[in-house]
Amino acid sequence: MRDINTLSEPLEFNGVEVYDVLRFFKGDAPSCQMETGHQKGGNFFCWVCGISCSQVSDYTYAAYRSYLSFEYRQQKVLQTKRSTDLSKRKCLNLYSTKKRVELMDELDERGLGKKYRSHDSNKVLEQILKVEMEGIQRVPSLLFNNPEEDIGSSQLQFYEVLGCEPLHDVVGHIRNIFEEIPAHVEANKDILTFLTTTVFDGKEAKNGSDYRHAVIKAYLHFRNNYPTHVITEVLSTL
Repeated sequence: MRDINTLSEPLEFNGVEVYDVLRFFKGDAPSCQMETGHQKGGNFFCWVCGISCSQVSDYTYAAYRSYLSFEYRQQKVLQTKRSTDLSKRKCLNLYSTKKRVELMDELDERGLGKKYRSHDSNKVLEQILKVEMEGIQRVPSLLFNNPEEDIGSSQLQFYEVLGCEPLHDVVGHIRNIFEEIPAHVEANKDILTFLTTTVFDGKEAKNGSDYRHAVIKAYLHFRNNYPTHVITEVLSTL
């Protein structure tokens, strides 16, 4: 977080001042949910827009959902005194309470008093709160130690948590490219062995990082042996 706070201070390169802007966090779904302060799974599992699982098949509705920014999440949590106090005490799940009085106070302070009746069950109150919070459980992780920190001064106004899993997604592209290459270069058998075994150091079980490492090795190989080939250009994009 200290590094992020100093992003407003430029780096000098050959006499030119360079200002860095932090725009996104990379990771898989559980880590993205943790990063944004979102619940893990459940009926509001999407950390990007907080859509209900019952509406994800409605593509028109989903397309018009707004991105839940860090600022929105912070303001949403700090809207009530109880949530603010719990955030300062570093509570992980602000809305896991089963106490009726706390649920009613939370709803009332959020202006939702008209959505329930005094004799409604806790289950009804909990559901109203879940819909209102859209899966938000706490402030984003980078604000966890200081929930009320100003987004602008902390350089988090551009911080974006992606709605995809970049490393996992690119694995499929790399695999497809590797399968396609032998049909476009000479010495097919040697190339096939190289792309299926050599670049993976003989590993049988391969994860995302293995594929990222493999594509770097493949690019270097083709750059040295086929510098003008279109495959070299394709690999360079990965």
